[in-house]
Amino acid sequence: MSKRILLSALSLLLALTMLTLAGCGTNNPSDTKYWFSKSSTNFIPYDEDANNLTEAGSYWCFTAARDKDVTMNLRIGVDNYTSAAYLYVNGEQVKSETDTGIYTYVYKLSLNKGDEIKIHAFWVNPLYANESGFEIQQITMTYDGSTYILTEFDNLK
Repeated sequence: MSKRILLSALSLLLALTMLTLAGCGTNNPSDTKYWFSKSSTNFIPYDEDANNLTEAGSYWCFTAARDKDVTMNLRIGVDNYTSAAYLYVNGEQVKSETDTGIYTYVYKLSLNKGDEIKIHAFWVNPLYANESGFEIQQITMTYDGSTYILTEFDNLK
């Protein structure tokens, strides 16, 4: 009988540990999963024959995980001369709040759980297109007076 009780207690402890570990990343505001329930990337190369300049480039897609008013600061490898980046929420383009020069965009977003966020980095002229695409160098989220660097998108280390 005591062997069954011990086995049941260990099974319960293992189950609780797994549940705790499964939720660890969602309570850390520096974790992408805290802000976004889904995220994906895609690259569409420029094809001269298809003349797909407007579709070509790098894409990052996110689904908001919670209702929050945030400021998203995006540092991305575009120079606003040969390349640029746009951010869309639910298909509507959102303009950067400040003129920060090259590489940096600042967005004030009022996100609702389930909102679809898409970032599209692209070339403005086919002469500059390449096969490597673009890289997000850093994403920070500012909420309630605190700023969090998303560790998954912190390539400035």
